[in-house]
Amino acid sequence: ITQNSEYFFLAGQSNRMTTNVLDTKYQKSPDFPPDKSDLWPFAVEHDGWMLAHNSIRKEIEDMIEALEASKKRGGALQEWEVACVTTAWKTHYLHIHSHHSNEDALITPYLETRINYPDKLTADHKELVAKLDRIDAIVESLGQKEEEGDLSGLTEEMLSELHEYQGLVLPHLKEAEDEGLALSRAYFEPHEIGEITQKIIAGSPKIEMGSFIVCQGIDEFRNGFMKRHQIPAVAWDAQFKDCATVFDYQTSRSFEDWNPNRAGGERCLLYYYPDNTRFGCDRCWKASGTMN
Repeated sequence: ITQNSEYFFLAGQSNRMTTNVLDTKYQKSPDFPPDKSDLWPFAVEHDGWMLAHNSIRKEIEDMIEALEASKKRGGALQEWEVACVTTAWKTHYLHIHSHHSNEDALITPYLETRINYPDKLTADHKELVAKLDRIDAIVESLGQKEEEGDLSGLTEEMLSELHEYQGLVLPHLKEAEDEGLALSRAYFEPHEIGEITQKIIAGSPKIEMGSFIVCQGIDEFRNGFMKRHQIPAVAWDAQFKDCATVFDYQTSRSFEDWNPNRAGGERCLLYYYPDNTRFGCDRCWKASGTMN
């Protein structure tokens, strides 16, 4: 399974907190002062909220990179590329909606018990959902356009939409980290936020949890995140390994596997599934060494 620890650390280091958490406009009650920041035994780069955002960033970057490779090859999208785009997008669509649901239903109400939480952090979700639905409608139409033989121009259209989507998502994630994450660590002790983290982990789809794991890298997740949050080692085999495997089969390998036989050394969008079915041309499939 692909390791992405370099991405994890770089993304984290680019997101330093800038909010003045001592500003009294955020304080809801004198009973809960913003004096908890020094109680956190790990940096914001290792916070679960930041790590969840990193996985979203990486999924978007991977989709854009993959479509750029398709554009470079030229011509209309091929059948296997349509399947790849559809699977990658549907995975991300499920992930981002689950993430927003966690924020809206679990994180925000909990933080609001002590914090005058900025309205903009939740209001931004409406604009993002509108763009998500726009891209989803394009992806939904791919099957019909494929039957009609009308796939020309779709690569450029998808790239344009994804770049616009990325332009909305990245500032939103950064703002949530600068304010929401910083405030959560100032007003709540680690074990208090840990209770919410456990609820999120328990209720997350395998795809979302798998992305969370794979983006960090397996070693970092097992020896870093799990230990920091006092998650017993047996939970890896009992729960998390399967999540990482599902995400890896459905999404990660499609972007990470390299096909050395392609001219120019381009990435091959090749999908593997547990039942050994795959999307991709026979040439790429044979080059992967998994078919005689």
